[in-house]
Amino acid sequence: MVKHEAAFQTQFGKWVKYNWQKSTLFELKYSETETLPFAAVKAHQIQNLLNAKHRKVFWKISDFSPEQKPADCFLIARAQGYLVIAYAPKEDKNDTFIMIDIDDFVKEMNTSTRKSLTLTRARQIGKEYRLGVIYKSF
Repeated sequence: MVKHEAAFQTQFGKWVKYNWQKSTLFELKYSETETLPFAAVKAHQIQNLLNAKHRKVFWKISDFSPEQKPADCFLIARAQGYLVIAYAPKEDKNDTFIMIDIDDFVKEMNTSTRKSLTLTRARQIGKEYRLGVIYKSF
């Protein structure tokens, strides 16, 4: 079971390297309950995901980073934008996460009568995957 957000980010990074074949901007979120407040996804994160999908996102990688960087900058244009949520309530023993297209998330956020996205609803509007599993259908 993934117990912390940092561990989820590490495991998701491994999963996406093996499974994903398209240029995509991902925003990762982690919830220790079966709900994620809509407010946990900040306006600039939503806007960048929308821009990646419908326009473009340019990012200059800092020259002051102590790590070796892949390049000086990157541009993502008309690609994909996904909110990736790991719901990890204490009684949940699986390593699943849900990917929600940013357009679907924004629609849900704007039309929901709730202030949060439940695990049940996320499964309805997104697609659930399991960490550690290699999917060949991508």
